[in-house]
Amino acid sequence: MKTLFTLLSAAIFSFALQGQHLDVTDVYFANGPGDIPLADTGLTPGASVVIHFKFTNNLLNQQGLNPGDKISFGWQTVGSSVIDTLGTMSWPAPMANGQSATLYAHHNTTLPLDPCFTWQVCIWPAYNPYAPNADPTKGVHCTTFKTTGCGGLSTIDLSSDLNKRNFYTANNSVYYQFPSESKNNTIELYSLTGERVLFKNVANQGLVTIDGENPSGVYILKASNSQSEMIKKVFIK
Repeated sequence: MKTLFTLLSAAIFSFALQGQHLDVTDVYFANGPGDIPLADTGLTPGASVVIHFKFTNNLLNQQGLNPGDKISFGWQTVGSSVIDTLGTMSWPAPMANGQSATLYAHHNTTLPLDPCFTWQVCIWPAYNPYAPNADPTKGVHCTTFKTTGCGGLSTIDLSSDLNKRNFYTANNSVYYQFPSESKNNTIELYSLTGERVLFKNVANQGLVTIDGENPSGVYILKASNSQSEMIKKVFIK
């Protein structure tokens, strides 16, 4: 997967940092660029997703990244001999030592079609002008991704078109209907910038009133239980 990648966000970590690289600290998939992370163990075989990863600037001597610096990252799926890069980008803004940033790939990745797959993806820092790295064991982070369920385990597929109809918004409320056997049900609502504006533990059916202070617009509705989750875009008046 040779592709460029894009800066999503940056934030300062408050804890002590270790390492000598642009250390990768998280790898996850989302439905689209900047979308809410999908559950690592609740993915749909064959789905088209976008890979995201977070890294921290742990370069030696308090070295920061400067506008125009060229950086790249390597990636590999465990079990494959193929090692590739996520392209090279020109860093857009000053990034002090100790800061973190989230990047996402420009192009989608298609998940394996195997209905019971386990897929581990590793990403590590490759080139930067201060500490180029050719060792995929340095600064690396690996995440293991799995399908919602396999091996005969029963699962509740909230991501199907049929079940999506059971979760919608109207009159400043979220209406929901989980399967009767569903447990640990939650309703969440996120703005398109990733801010969570609603979180409720709920029964199997009913409605949740949305705070009137939230402006009208498009939001991400996430319904989940102990076995699965459903994510869809909704419009709030």
